[in-house]
Amino acid sequence: MKLTSKSLISAAAKTAAALIIYFLIMNFIGLGLQLEYRIVEFVILAIGIYYGMKSIRNENPGHFTYLRGVMTGVYIGVLSCIIFAFFVFAYLMFLDPGFMKQLRETAPFGKLINPYIIATTIVAEGAAAGALFAFIAVNRLATKGEQI
Repeated sequence: MKLTSKSLISAAAKTAAALIIYFLIMNFIGLGLQLEYRIVEFVILAIGIYYGMKSIRNENPGHFTYLRGVMTGVYIGVLSCIIFAFFVFAYLMFLDPGFMKQLRETAPFGKLINPYIIATTIVAEGAAAGALFAFIAVNRLATKGEQI
């Protein structure tokens, strides 16, 4: 099993697309500044990791070990968050700089943030959450009597 498989990249791209769509919808309806709704991003990430790992496990029966399962989940999480962070960076820098101004005015530590810090934070949070979700998902994907 190669961890650079098309399924891994596809799962990460689909998860990133879902995160981007959610981000755009929230901004369109005026809830982009409500930090409480960010929990949904973690739910999207968890679902993307789980179904990506499940797809790769089904494509590689017998080769999906515990360690490879965890690594696959972490890769999906990190790659999707990198793609999402690039989008958010471009959005804040070029597409809607006014939103960045609103963030600076309303967010905690707002005066200290910029698109670079926000993108870096997205990747760091996504990597940590992705690792956690990967550990949970790899155990959930094991069926009774199956050694993964």
